[in-house]
Amino acid sequence: MEEIILRSFNCPEYTFRVVERVPNNYFVWNISQIEETGCYIPFAKKHPRNPYEKDGIILIDPDSLLAVKVTKREANYLRYAAGIGVNSKSVANKLVESNPREKYRKEQKRYAEKVIDVFRRLYM
Repeated sequence: MEEIILRSFNCPEYTFRVVERVPNNYFVWNISQIEETGCYIPFAKKHPRNPYEKDGIILIDPDSLLAVKVTKREANYLRYAAGIGVNSKSVANKLVESNPREKYRKEQKRYAEKVIDVFRRLYM
């Protein structure tokens, strides 16, 4: 089993298991760029016990970290999309089917349309 270890200055060390597809309860974790021998996108799932969730803070389960190899272009789209809230297949599906009026939601929908096929390929 291949693993990638992400070490950043002043941050904890994270170990990602490299996989080809991720379970549906995972989301793109917009933490950092993982480039070992190519472009990898980090995925995580929510921590089962999160006392801060009511405040909108998401804690990740550090034992659940996965990484999927993608093209450079896909990585750029996925990172930007995750940064504006389009971080999973379920979110992208909802946005693609929506008819937003606000400028921010229109931007989300535009990126959801760019990444939906990538999400469909990456999720189980």
